[in-house]
Amino acid sequence: MAKLLQPPPKFLPSEWHLANKNQYHRAEAQRSRSERLVAESQRLVDEIEKTTRKSQSDAEKKLEQRLEEVRFWKKEQDDKLEQLVYVTEDLLTYQTRLVKALESMKEPLHITQMCLEYREKRVGIDLVRDEVEQELVKEAEVIRGVMALLTRTLEEVSEQIRLNRSARYNLEKDLKDKFVALTIDDICLSLNNNSPNIHYSEKAVRVEP
Repeated sequence: MAKLLQPPPKFLPSEWHLANKNQYHRAEAQRSRSERLVAESQRLVDEIEKTTRKSQSDAEKKLEQRLEEVRFWKKEQDDKLEQLVYVTEDLLTYQTRLVKALESMKEPLHITQMCLEYREKRVGIDLVRDEVEQELVKEAEVIRGVMALLTRTLEEVSEQIRLNRSARYNLEKDLKDKFVALTIDDICLSLNNNSPNIHYSEKAVRVEP
């Protein structure tokens, strides 16, 4: 014989009230926990926003300082480059003058040497070491000394011109680099959270106020 189905048990009113009270307390606990979580989340958002703003402000100050430093040194190097160009132009002028001066000494030396050679062809009693010959020898020595000095000076000037050109190349290259740095830092300084075309990290979450 089939077993009769038993009706579900009925609870007492006290049990019903207790169950409702427990459910209420659980819901209240969850609500309270949710409110605390919301408050904590808001506190974290505010703290992060404050930290972010401070970090951005510090970064802007650093960028401004960096820009000032780069502008200062760029100005210094611009001035130095201008001075270097002028000095090199002066050296080139002196180099040309030294070359001409050295060239102009060749003819007097040649004439003096010819005079000495001709005097060596004298014969007999006329082959004498007189004051004229002594002066010619002295003149030749002086001319050779002057030519040696001009040659050394010309070598020094030529080397200095080479060094100046190398320094100019390095200065111009560094100035180009500083111009690029200034351009980049200017762009960075102009950026803010509302700037267009700002790309956030793929995992970044934008928190709406």
